[in-house]
Amino acid sequence: MAAISSMPGVSCRQESAFGLAPRQEVPVDGLFSDIIWYPDHLLGLVRRGMEAGAAHNSVCTVELQSETVHATAAEFDAIPGACMFQGYHNKHELTFALLR
Repeated sequence: MAAISSMPGVSCRQESAFGLAPRQEVPVDGLFSDIIWYPDHLLGLVRRGMEAGAAHNSVCTVELQSETVHATAAEFDAIPGACMFQGYHNKHELTFALLR
């Protein structure tokens, strides 16, 4: 992690991702999330980030925790310009990508 955090334009913060408030953050080129979180909560974070203009690009892991997650996955997929896919080794998660 030290090699990555020392790269220009990269910062590392050790705090709870659950408390992120995109409107209070400095805009970033990319949001990358692999936190284990309820899919609807992650969708809310992504939407708040988009509304705030806080992240130009987003790549997030969406955990498949229950049968109801399919509706939330469809909401992720309905975001204009976004795509959802299941990687070869991802048995219980999807990847959301919004790259502009």
